[in-house]
Amino acid sequence: MDVSLHQKTYIHRPQAKILEFLVAMLAGLPYLEDISRDGRSLDQDQTVAAAWQQAGWADHSGVGRTLQALTLAEAEAVGQPRSFSHP
Repeated sequence: MDVSLHQKTYIHRPQAKILEFLVAMLAGLPYLEDISRDGRSLDQDQTVAAAWQQAGWADHSGVGRTLQALTLAEAEAVGQPRSFSHP
């Protein structure tokens, strides 16, 4: 969430949309559109969002636009290992 991205925030931060994509992959959703159209619609699951410390999830189209707009440098920065501090 601390990676700087050149994209604007409208409702959901671009960093949150990247996290949502990761959660969708971990959930085994085979297609990006399954975030919104699968029988278990991730973008409507407030329990999962809260578990990932998010207020909510974006529609699959917003996630796709965010991923498409990433620069190579931003994508590499997202993929870098980070140390995490525990509260």
